[in-house]
Amino acid sequence: MSNIKFQIVENSDEGIDLAENIIYQNCDKNTVLFLSGGNTPKPLYQKLALEQKLKAGAVGMVDDRYTFHQQYSNEIMIKDSGLTKFLDQKNIAFYPILKFGLSRQKTAQEYDETVRFLLTHFPKSVAILGIGADGHTAGIPIDADLKSMENKLVMDYDTFPTEPKDRVTLTFTALSMIDCLIVLVFGEDKKEVVKNLPDFYKREDIIKKTILITDQKLT
Repeated sequence: MSNIKFQIVENSDEGIDLAENIIYQNCDKNTVLFLSGGNTPKPLYQKLALEQKLKAGAVGMVDDRYTFHQQYSNEIMIKDSGLTKFLDQKNIAFYPILKFGLSRQKTAQEYDETVRFLLTHFPKSVAILGIGADGHTAGIPIDADLKSMENKLVMDYDTFPTEPKDRVTLTFTALSMIDCLIVLVFGEDKKEVVKNLPDFYKREDIIKKTILITDQKLT
């Protein structure tokens, strides 16, 4: 088995700079870019908004917390970074996950249709991801039933290990359809997960298109 492509950096700032350059190299008007939530990628989104050089055909989301746009929403985090304002100025369509008034299940169903459209309409795709200290990717719980997501691009869960437990997320099936996966893994609490990557990142098809950027040494 070949090994995943690691990019070892001195610190998270250097990692964000590297991720930004990879995005610029891989994104253009024929690309759909998917953004994950959490604290790790927020500085990246802030830089993209500040530099105003991002080119994309559309921007979607990897996952969100089912909170009806309250303070914990990943969509709100991306908005606060200034990135959605930039996208609006450049007429780059942004596709959020949450729609006020829809159930979690209906939200997942509708976003599944959106993701199918985006991956069909745009010939190239890139996703920004992270890995939690417990090994989770996107909003997928580590004990999720893999068989249940075989034919689904988006699923909803109410069993996420941290609050809020309700999540709507791309599945491993959807992530495996994306052309380039940029994975940001920073911080001492991620040392073990870098040494022992989740099984998803050990798949041959995923290894070939994943760039994992980390400030943790492999030895």
